[in-house]
Amino acid sequence: MKKRIIFFLIFYLSANILFASDAEINPEERRSIGLVLSGGGARGVAHIGILRALEKYQIPIDYIGGTSFGALIAALYASGYDSYEIEEIILSMDWNEIFSQPQTRQNYYFYTRKAEEKNILKVRFENSKLQLPEAISNPQTLITNLANHLTRASYICNNDFLKLKIPLFISTTNISNGENRIFTSGNLVQIIQASLSVPFLFPPVEIDSSLFIDGGITNNLPISEMKKFGTDIIFASNTTNFLHSKTDLESPLVIADQVINIMMFSKIEDELNQADIIFCPQLENISNTKFQKLTEIIQIGEDEVEKKKAKLFLLAKSKSNLTQTKNSEIKSEKAIEQKYIEDGYILAFVDSIYSQNDTTFMHINRGKIEKISVSGNNLTKDFIILREVATKVGDIFNIKKIQKDIEKIYSTNYFDLVKFEAKKTASKNVNLDFIVKEKPFGIIEFGANYNTEESASALLLVGHENIFGLGLSVNGYLRFGEERKFGTKLTIDKIWKLNWNNSIDFFLRENILDETGEDRDWNFLFQTGFFDVERLGLFTFVYDLRMTNLTDNQKASGFGIKVVSDNLDKFPYPNDGMKMVFSFTSFEEEFGSDFEFQKSYFENSGFITIFKNFTLSNNINLIINSPKENEKIPFMHQIKKCPDNTFFGFHNNKIEREDIFYTSFGMRILLKKFSRTDPRKELFLIAKTGIGEFGKIENWENFKDIFDEMNNLGYRIGFEMSTIFGPVKLFYEESEEDKFVNFSIGYDF
Repeated sequence: MKKRIIFFLIFYLSANILFASDAEINPEERRSIGLVLSGGGARGVAHIGILRALEKYQIPIDYIGGTSFGALIAALYASGYDSYEIEEIILSMDWNEIFSQPQTRQNYYFYTRKAEEKNILKVRFENSKLQLPEAISNPQTLITNLANHLTRASYICNNDFLKLKIPLFISTTNISNGENRIFTSGNLVQIIQASLSVPFLFPPVEIDSSLFIDGGITNNLPISEMKKFGTDIIFASNTTNFLHSKTDLESPLVIADQVINIMMFSKIEDELNQADIIFCPQLENISNTKFQKLTEIIQIGEDEVEKKKAKLFLLAKSKSNLTQTKNSEIKSEKAIEQKYIEDGYILAFVDSIYSQNDTTFMHINRGKIEKISVSGNNLTKDFIILREVATKVGDIFNIKKIQKDIEKIYSTNYFDLVKFEAKKTASKNVNLDFIVKEKPFGIIEFGANYNTEESASALLLVGHENIFGLGLSVNGYLRFGEERKFGTKLTIDKIWKLNWNNSIDFFLRENILDETGEDRDWNFLFQTGFFDVERLGLFTFVYDLRMTNLTDNQKASGFGIKVVSDNLDKFPYPNDGMKMVFSFTSFEEEFGSDFEFQKSYFENSGFITIFKNFTLSNNINLIINSPKENEKIPFMHQIKKCPDNTFFGFHNNKIEREDIFYTSFGMRILLKKFSRTDPRKELFLIAKTGIGEFGKIENWENFKDIFDEMNNLGYRIGFEMSTIFGPVKLFYEESEEDKFVNFSIGYDF
């Protein structure tokens, strides 16, 4: 009998341990639960699986805190997102874009775009001191994503993290004094950015005159901080990076990551001893940068909770008695707020509810903008920033519109970082502050190139990109090689609030010519025009003046127009889009010209990617010089070498004529994309074929003859690799006239 009683008691206790979630427990007996989430890069996505499993068993979290990627997941959860919504947010983020250049090519203005496209080495200086980059990635895209999802919560809680739906703390590292800093208040987006700022990957974040980076360096799993909240139970999710093997330690970034991991481990061991349950998802084979495996990592997190379900139920007491059914009034409130949020009005919330005569009334605070200001700009004038802002005082705060304003401000290229802060006023309205971080505006640019067609050349440029804080760029430059060029250039993309841009280029050019000796000509090129903001279509008036000492100091002076339409997605290797340039300039005696002729130029380039790494292209070039009767084309306007990407199979020095027509088709295959720490960037296989004519093109029959007679048909096939030192190109070229290997290395300019 005694054996039966003992067996029954053991069975009863085991059932209560394993199936305690089905028991009826008094809610007053529930113990508070705190959850701490470690850093770990992409491995931190496993925290979503941990949260999903806890939601599945209806185990609530009363306090939450985290570090680095764990801080991001914790902040989203504390802000009211469930695990499925967090998964959707993380999956929607383009992590390759976050770790790369934050600004797309189309967003830059015209002359800024041309400056950014120059493939040369650029260093910046300020107050005569060189300013080196703080990190290999710019956090602009990261901040944009954080702001989209965390601004609402930060605004409603008025920057007090303890007033979020779940009280929150964030771990960071103060590199000014080397100490761990726990934040429970402040600008939520800024503090999450700081906790995510892995050294060398992202720059430090300045908060209260101190610089902060990834909290994992000093405390990657701050369980001791959770104990200060007085929670009864502490869960810890540990996705800390595992040590890299010797064979993986090949780049400075991986070695730095290894050093950080070693620093983390000793501290984590001390912290883990204070947790009641430790979840350690099995992530040894997953790199901290494998963001393409997010769904797999989430499942690993869920599986980890399942392994410890019995102990989890024993500590949490119940899996079902801790939730409350929301009444219809609360559901209506959430539905109304959600509609506003979907339309971009993310600060709208129901701030009061009352009933009268069986009718429920809700007052919605929509987030009316009371004031707009700018901060962080030391040189740039306020109006230069505010002229890019479409949002006005009196508008309702709309995140979609604000982000477009951010893009416009960033497109000026005067700032490393542009963000905003929405502050709740005493009247429950919004003060909107655009916060910028200026670039050093002094620039030194250098490029060198060697190729088998033109031997060696080099470029040196010194300038300032924001004279008087008005957006005016002035530089002086020198080019050395077969063609020598010395000059100064002034550009400005916008004047006042108008989309009116101007460029003045004054330079001396010298060519060493075999037959005629030295050709030296002075050039003055003035362009002024307007652009379409949406398409960056550009309509420009041009004044072109050239004076040469070749024979009797001749002069060509003309006025013309230029039209540009350009939506290529990137440069120098576009995947999609088209660029069209057309110009017409008339040189007349009335303008002071010694020659009378018209010059027409047309270029059209199109790209389309039909598979992931397979891109097709088409290019058309046309240059027509039309002299008046008994006139000639001055030598300084004749074509002395073939334009880029034309006349495959012909040496450059064999193309010297008045007119040119060429059309080509190309294929580009991306063979390999190298890691961010590799000096190599991308390796391509490229094949092109083209046909055209150089000489005198007088009528449409000449164009027909080109294709009928297959004049100057040629092709090019080879490899091209982009590197931080400029492109490396190796091509085999062939035509009926010649065949040769073309090699070049160095910057394009």
